[in-house]
Amino acid sequence: ATYPYVVLSSQTATQVSLKRCKKYNTTMVVDIVTGSTDPIGRSESEDIAEQITDIITPDNFKDLDLTALGYQLGNTEIESDNYINSKNDVYYLFRKIITFKHLTIKL
Repeated sequence: ATYPYVVLSSQTATQVSLKRCKKYNTTMVVDIVTGSTDPIGRSESEDIAEQITDIITPDNFKDLDLTALGYQLGNTEIESDNYINSKNDVYYLFRKIITFKHLTIKL
């Protein structure tokens, strides 16, 4: 594989019971994988993770307008943030796995 790459590995949705509208607690797992022949390669995965986090959890939600799809994003937060590294015959592999939690409202 050519490094780095990002995998949107899984997503979940659980409906929150409300009378007036449908709300869902949703999650999205983002897996950032980098590889290097140098054991000091973690910073690249951290830099990519920061860029993705800035897109998914912005200070201003105008960038994440889902109204055309019939949804509104109520809140987003990081549910978990894990880091894994290993070595194969050629590369040191660095993985940053972030689970984002969203409150999504059906319009």
